Amino acid sequence: TMGLKDELEKARRRKAKKKKKKVIDGKEVISETVIRVRSMTVSGQTERFKEFIFADGTSKRVPLGVAQKPKYVLEQESGIYSLKRLRFSETKKMWIDTKLGGETGTTNPPTTNSMSGDEPYEELRMVTYNVWFSPRNQAARAKALISITLSKKPHIICFQEVTPVFLSILKADPRIQKEFTLSDTTGTTLRGSKLQYGVLMCVHTGLLIRSWALHVVPSNMSRRPLLARIRS
Repeated sequence: TMGLKDELEKARRRKAKKKKKKVIDGKEVISETVIRVRSMTVSGQTERFKEFIFADGTSKRVPLGVAQKPKYVLEQESGIYSLKRLRFSETKKMWIDTKLGGETGTTNPPTTNSMSGDEPYEELRMVTYNVWFSPRNQAARAKALISITLSKKPHIICFQEVTPVFLSILKADPRIQKEFTLSDTTGTTLRGSKLQYGVLMCVHTGLLIRSWALHVVPSNMSRRPLLARIRS
């Protein structure tokens, strides 16, 4: 056994010895990687470099050109903000992005149709409400409105003038946590300098959300449409 180990170690050393060391400007390269750096001359532009680290601790960057902008940056520049698909995790007791994993199972949708296969729904129920951003009896109104909305057994719920208070009550509702995917749970989509409010969509977990995004439009009242692509 020891003889075999010795032979393997000798073979490894011979291979390492034969491996040619990379040298640039008379310096031995110990690592190299491609990095992205924000341009110092052009606003909003990112440049690519190959960075070499030398054995003496110094480094060198070789420019590779302008880096392609990520999809989300291109979308934001055109006034589109893609949103996360947020589900409540019973295990973690918090709302999580479904892209990050966790529970992926769905509850049965409120319809007589089966979710198996690609059969279309016989009906698709959507409820939309302007919840009124006034602070007057806001908590009581929010709880009553949520109960009324859920009593209709909707597949999709669209709320307008959603405030941080309404959102906190909505996301704490056990029925919402169990049955719906939300477009926002932290208030990042709400806008307004003095009064924050916005739009929110709740989609039943039995439906497949392909994507949803906020679109920036000219508005003096922070209004932005929320568009969703959903498999029916």
